[in-house]
Amino acid sequence: MEAIQSIKFTSIAFKNFRGHSAAEFDFDDTVYISGKNGIGKSTMAHGITYALYGISAFGEQNIDRLMSAGANDTEVRLRFTDQNGAAHELIRSRKSGKTFLTMDTYTIRQSEIDRVFCEKEAFLSMFNPSYLSELPSAEGRELVMKYLPLIPADTVLSAMSEGFSQPLEGITITNPENMIVDFRKEIRNTENSLDYLEGNLDATTSGRQTAQNQIAELRSDMERAQQRLEELKAFQFKDIDVNDLSVRRAAIAEKLDQDDPNQKQLSELQVKYEQVKARPYESSFLEALAQTRAEISTVAAQYKQLQAKIEGIKPGVQCPTCLMTVTQEHIASVTAQMTQELAVIRQNGQNLVFVRDELIETEAKAKETFEQFKADDLKKLDDLIQTARQNSDNHKKSDLLSAIAEIDEQLRFGNLSEEQHSEISMLNAEISGYIAQIKTLSEMHSDGQIEKLKKEQKDLNDIIASRKSIILSLVEFIAKRAEIALIPLQMPNVKLKLIDVIRSTGEVKNTFKFTYRDLEYHTLSFSQKILAGIEIAGMMRKIIGVDCPVFIDNSESISSFNAVEMPSQVFLMRVVKDQALNVRNVKNEQQLQKAS
Repeated sequence: MEAIQSIKFTSIAFKNFRGHSAAEFDFDDTVYISGKNGIGKSTMAHGITYALYGISAFGEQNIDRLMSAGANDTEVRLRFTDQNGAAHELIRSRKSGKTFLTMDTYTIRQSEIDRVFCEKEAFLSMFNPSYLSELPSAEGRELVMKYLPLIPADTVLSAMSEGFSQPLEGITITNPENMIVDFRKEIRNTENSLDYLEGNLDATTSGRQTAQNQIAELRSDMERAQQRLEELKAFQFKDIDVNDLSVRRAAIAEKLDQDDPNQKQLSELQVKYEQVKARPYESSFLEALAQTRAEISTVAAQYKQLQAKIEGIKPGVQCPTCLMTVTQEHIASVTAQMTQELAVIRQNGQNLVFVRDELIETEAKAKETFEQFKADDLKKLDDLIQTARQNSDNHKKSDLLSAIAEIDEQLRFGNLSEEQHSEISMLNAEISGYIAQIKTLSEMHSDGQIEKLKKEQKDLNDIIASRKSIILSLVEFIAKRAEIALIPLQMPNVKLKLIDVIRSTGEVKNTFKFTYRDLEYHTLSFSQKILAGIEIAGMMRKIIGVDCPVFIDNSESISSFNAVEMPSQVFLMRVVKDQALNVRNVKNEQQLQKAS
């Protein structure tokens, strides 16, 4: 069966349904239902909705409240015609706790009814004028949104002013609400990066003097080390003729070689031994260690600076982060945010200390390994020297060998003691460390580094400004889209609001509010709510696209209808004191007056 686009109920028959043990009523274009309270007027509406969906006219599914008291079964027969004038009969019955549903003698499922007619919520919103306005906000909004036409993004963009549409150029708009959430998250992340960067920039700028003081101290220490090194080097060969010693050693070695060929090998081994013994340890980690120490110094300065700012936060002062005046209400959140940033800086410092300690440990292990290899090499050379001496057949030349050894020691140490000679190696290592630290501090606090940080700061601010501009445009997009989508919902006196836009913050909130002649729905009088409901039902017929009858309760409370298009069939229920149930039909009723 094709979907029904227009429906007119022609009759209804009850069996054990509410107050009717057995009754049947015919309907025409306009149906007047009158009588005293409790006589069964509302049963007509409940019977129609029960036959269609198994519910009351208010959407309740409690069948016990619809069956006649004490009855074990119930049945409603609903006859109607469709847009083609074809007649149909729908029967819903309940026996022994089971429900049976037939249409035109065929057993059918509820899903087939929903497909042919429409979902029950949509039907109730057209049939019962008070249904939609009484729904919870979220449910009502969802129902209306389901039937609103989808508005293409290009249509919305073309209706927006250039100032709002320009920031959205090149952006594919899918779900603007979710996009706003994503952009706000990006702004928060960027602001966090900006806070850290500005703290780094502040520390770099204000720490320049500190760095210069540190560099001055390092240079002073380096100059002292260099001066001591020069003193030792000057003293090392003072009043010693190094060339003469070298000539004498060569002559003695030549004489040994001439007398005993093994002496040449022995001499070479002794030279190697002295070279290995004099070999200093050269660190591979000095520069990395110096840089890490300099970074620790910078982070420590940042930490102290931010800690001082936190301690200075109190009502009335300017927040150093957002530049807003701190109030008693906001002091906790401001302090919490800055404390969180302080924790990040502390963590960075702890990470750097961990790296520094690892470098120191690695340096110690490397030096220990070097010394072990050096000791091993010296042991091997000493063994070779002893073997060479044993192979020598001329033991009378020990005096010459001792002379060479003495010259070699003098050429190595000069006037220095072994401790002073080791001090030279230590001083060279210290000077290399001073140079690396001075270089790192100079680079970290240079004009170039500050300009680099300022550029990064500008780039992050540009990103934040761009994203805020996009968010404002997306908010405008949502508002404009709702405005366009609501065009089919134009009603004479009722206005529907589906979104609230907070322009100052760019926040978009879903809402579902009706007004009648600019009055909030909850403030309306009883008669005004009836008139508003009639227009709302007309709005739903329009967007759902079904000519559905409307059942107007308490019609005695209104004297005329507003200028709203009515469906092909109208049920008017009226309370008349002491009157029995009366159903009167009028075809093509002309007496439905419209209010001017």
